[in-house]
Amino acid sequence: MNIKFVEYKIGELKFSPSSQLLENLSNLDSINIDDYLRFTPIFFQNSSKNFVIKFHLEVKTEETSFFELEFLSKFECEQDIDEKFKESNFPIINAPAIAYPFLRAFVSNFFVSSGYYPILLPTYNFTKFKKST
Repeated sequence: MNIKFVEYKIGELKFSPSSQLLENLSNLDSINIDDYLRFTPIFFQNSSKNFVIKFHLEVKTEETSFFELEFLSKFECEQDIDEKFKESNFPIINAPAIAYPFLRAFVSNFFVSSGYYPILLPTYNFTKFKKST
């Protein structure tokens, strides 16, 4: 089955910076991204050849959340999506791994474009979500 990454959209974005908060941020390479990032595949009943990986990223310190993002990555399949595909590794490993670099780039560019130092999200290994058989 041929599958392609089509586009991404920002579903929701909350940004509440404070100069004190952003000055005290440490590099996110040292954190466990599992504490900040969630994702789920979304399949549509009315679109049998498309699906979305919905990422939710919340960057926070102990005191407060200052950046929250819903990032939607759309994929298109050549054939109809069936249950076998939905239960395969592609929606939980491959598709998120393909879309995650776009999320990382968006976050970094957002902070730079907003006049702040970039937040560099660490690389992420999606293979840990592989289903045990």
